Amino acid sequence: MARMQGKTTSDVSQLFAGIDVSKAHLDLQLSCERRSRRFPNDPAGFAAIDAHLRARADTPCLVALEPTGRYHFPVWRALHEAGHGVAPINPLHVRRFAESDGELAKTDALDAAVLARMAAQRLPCAKEPPSEEQLRLKALTTSIADRIDRRAMLKGQRAEARDPLIAGFDEAEIAQLSDAIDALKAERARLIQLDPHRARVSAILCSIPGIGEASAHQIIADMPEIGTLDEKQVAALLGTAPRANQSGKRDKRRHIKGGRRRLRAALHMPAIVASNANPDLKAFKQRLKAKGKKNAVILTAILRKLIVLANALVAQNRMWTQKCP
Repeated sequence: MARMQGKTTSDVSQLFAGIDVSKAHLDLQLSCERRSRRFPNDPAGFAAIDAHLRARADTPCLVALEPTGRYHFPVWRALHEAGHGVAPINPLHVRRFAESDGELAKTDALDAAVLARMAAQRLPCAKEPPSEEQLRLKALTTSIADRIDRRAMLKGQRAEARDPLIAGFDEAEIAQLSDAIDALKAERARLIQLDPHRARVSAILCSIPGIGEASAHQIIADMPEIGTLDEKQVAALLGTAPRANQSGKRDKRRHIKGGRRRLRAALHMPAIVASNANPDLKAFKQRLKAKGKKNAVILTAILRKLIVLANALVAQNRMWTQKCP
């Protein structure tokens, strides 16, 4: 068995590590060491971490880290390219794991240690980092959504404004935001069309009644896994899979939880359109109404059907076609 400290030889068959990421530095904790080490969050630091890992294990390491804005992508990509498995862990899951393990304090070094324990005990799946193009698509989509929200707020203010000067400034900002949104959408569409695979996925999604170009592009940006998942996985990823809530003889109402909320909200209108334009979804909606289901429950069920359909069509690389009666 490997010693917990004082290791200088490569005698560990499987090594687990946790990295707490901040803008300036990376705190690294290995499963075979007691103390964490700090490295700069730059290429020199990435190379030093790789060398440190290779000096202590015969095989590539499984590294768990928390996604922290944009600061974790460079080290994720560097370690992946060096051959290590990197598993990004939801920060909420990390905190709950720490509390269940009796770790109530929180520091960078402690967080790295918690991540190392999670890697060793949970064996999370390593993931390939997103490409620069995917990151840019995501950034464009986030910027579009933020500006749409800001424009909607200003439109409400303008409608209530009594002072013509304030209304004029609101009007000017609304026009500026509209121009920015159009420019950002055009750039997003250009990036998607430059990539043959994304262009094909966009065409497939746009063939589904209710899903327009903007919605298709948002799915591609926010759910690049589309077409690679099974029904349960894609429903859970969107956050439309009802969670059981049972205890003893009690079986409470199920609720959706988690998932990609912004994408789910963006698909509400496409789901409503699809429930009227797609015969299968329309019949499904009528069956739920006949059972007395609430509108919110019906919309969530249609959202689930819609994303499952989109995932299946992309996986099969075929356009939507209406079934013959």
